[in-house]
Amino acid sequence: MLYNSDPRRTGRYGAPEPCDRAWAVARMIQDSSAAGSTMLAAFAEFLGDDDDELVNQIRAELTARRPLTPRWLAQLGQTRIHRGVRGSHVLDPNDLLLLQFRVPTVGEFTCAVDLDLHIGDFIRRVEFFRGPLETVLNIIDEPATDMRCDEVDLADIRARLKAAIEFEVLFSPRQASGWPEYGALVEWLIRDLPAGGSALPRSEWSTQDAAALIARFSASVGGAAFG
Repeated sequence: MLYNSDPRRTGRYGAPEPCDRAWAVARMIQDSSAAGSTMLAAFAEFLGDDDDELVNQIRAELTARRPLTPRWLAQLGQTRIHRGVRGSHVLDPNDLLLLQFRVPTVGEFTCAVDLDLHIGDFIRRVEFFRGPLETVLNIIDEPATDMRCDEVDLADIRARLKAAIEFEVLFSPRQASGWPEYGALVEWLIRDLPAGGSALPRSEWSTQDAAALIARFSASVGGAAFG
């Protein structure tokens, strides 16, 4: 619903015009069930500072209802990203951003955003994993993969993903795996990251790193054929 009512979207390229958010909230308010109250609380949290009037309307409605909400939902606003890693490969013009965050009373999760760097920062894939960042690194960070993983500043992550999301919203309905269904969640996660960052540069491999990779390739079965 957040994506379908995003006012940044346009009707270009055959995409449908966004629906009115005030209308969407009014429809949700009509559902007075526990599930409806949960939906309203989550919608207000994800909407954040984008529309104070709608957020205040939703909170006034929830105050009047006084619904019994799950503990994790009441503490959802305390969710914070506390670690970021960028995975890159010398032969692959893509970057993988891994973001570890904690949901209070629930536990650790990892968000993986795969960026295609051929033209700008296309979002190729968005995935979420239950568990800390190491659960993903253990899968991809093996010696045979030649994957390089670097800790990155959270302000830089915010700047880069914000630019990528704005690009994706502008050029909707271009879709990637996990996009746009996880778009609002990623945007909500990076909202409280520190500002003032910049787009992350590509990793620069030293002459020694490149020479070591060439030596490994030449010694391999496939590389031996090239003499």
